[in-house]
Amino acid sequence: VGVVGERGSGKTSFLHTLRRELPDAYYKLEVVDPSSFESDMSALELFLARMFQEYTKIRSQRSPSNGMYESPRLHTLFREVSSRLSEFRIDGSVYRTDNPSMEVLAHMVGLVEIGATLQDLCDEFLSYVNAVPNGERKDHLVMFIDDIDMIENEKAYQLLEDVRKFLSGRIVVVIAYRD
Repeated sequence: VGVVGERGSGKTSFLHTLRRELPDAYYKLEVVDPSSFESDMSALELFLARMFQEYTKIRSQRSPSNGMYESPRLHTLFREVSSRLSEFRIDGSVYRTDNPSMEVLAHMVGLVEIGATLQDLCDEFLSYVNAVPNGERKDHLVMFIDDIDMIENEKAYQLLEDVRKFLSGRIVVVIAYRD
């Protein structure tokens, strides 16, 4: 979902209002600030960081004494996605002609697997969120990204590509930018 408007037209306010007013069936992550993009973090890394931040917040609010809210599978998936992201972040040199084709194929398999692992992580995260008795069931995750026009074109392009390739499905991404 894209929100387009001139600087000062209320895009950021709209994102915060939308986050507040969306039905409870959506698990809404915090709005990502443009300053997050000053590093080399990708959309996937931002999404993972926001989701892990939410997980640790929820976990600290639940009673740790009986272990009822522990999720070893969720821990494993966070580690697996993080590990796959570190492999994914290698530069484009893997596609140079001096690399063996098997290395290129192995890299491609990793890219395919990261999408499936991210989907598993999202499903497990939503199951963890929904483990509270009498709580409103959450069926989708929503990530809000503000002011992508404030970052370099190449980073904005990569962010949109990551969203398109890896964050579609049960993840709704709302992006605000200036036309």
